Amino acid sequence: MSSKALIPFNIILLGISLALPASAFEFDCKLEKTSLPPVSAEADALFLQARKLEKQRYHDKEHVTALYEQAAKLDHWKALHNLARRYRLGLGTYRSAAKTLETTQRLIELGAPIGYYDLAVILERGYGVKYDMEGAWLYLHKAAKLGEPNALIRLGNHYGYNLPREQQQNDKAAAYFKCAAQQQSTEAYFEYADWLSVGEDRYPESMHYYQLAVGNGMMKAAVALNAVFSLGYYKYQIDESVAKLYDQIADNIIADPDFRIPDITTRYPLPPHPVQGYGSLPDPRVKPDSNSDKPDSDTAQE
Repeated sequence: MSSKALIPFNIILLGISLALPASAFEFDCKLEKTSLPPVSAEADALFLQARKLEKQRYHDKEHVTALYEQAAKLDHWKALHNLARRYRLGLGTYRSAAKTLETTQRLIELGAPIGYYDLAVILERGYGVKYDMEGAWLYLHKAAKLGEPNALIRLGNHYGYNLPREQQQNDKAAAYFKCAAQQQSTEAYFEYADWLSVGEDRYPESMHYYQLAVGNGMMKAAVALNAVFSLGYYKYQIDESVAKLYDQIADNIIADPDFRIPDITTRYPLPPHPVQGYGSLPDPRVKPDSNSDKPDSDTAQE
């Protein structure tokens, strides 16, 4: 772990503010994976060992933290992120704002997008630093520009739901949610599915992204699909066989948190919508009059 003094916030914030667009909304979706620092095999082995132990109901928290610390010394970005969280919450170690900041700074030095998101959260909560919502906002945008899905989801929710009705900006919300989904994040799949159904009335595409979330092991997405086809939401016809399938998948996820169906959209194609037509496809079609183009095919990191 680097022992250098923390970079002054005003210097970092100045660089970020200069990089932000000054006027009209402009957003090009960047894939987070293009910005991720390389990870060595040795560091990854330590990280995976820590994650395996951490998922066990009863585990040695101090041992898990020690494994993360070893991986972090080798600049494993996921280990650094998880370690910063453990320093902040006091999991398997003493709580330390200084170590949380130091670890987060190392993420930023490595160029890991989640480092900017983590620092936004720290500034937003005033943890070990002065509360600074303006600074948090700048870091959140920096993380989103690098494709960090948590930041993209936060911005999507801000512009699509959290602002007063007359100030909401659907174009921004749609762009941020869609970009988050392109990062193949499970939570982003679910959030984009919600947005497509609630914000744009694009139901077949919404179901497609719910399916992708289910395929990644998200129980609440399976529950959502069960509800659609058991209750006939969004004008879908009630289909007991489909509803039963997703009820069973939800049970499988509860029984085994590692349960996955990577080919779910092709293995279990969904029935067509009675008005909008077409069912689940790997690359769902879009109605000609759609207001959007064709979709592109604070937690621990897995």
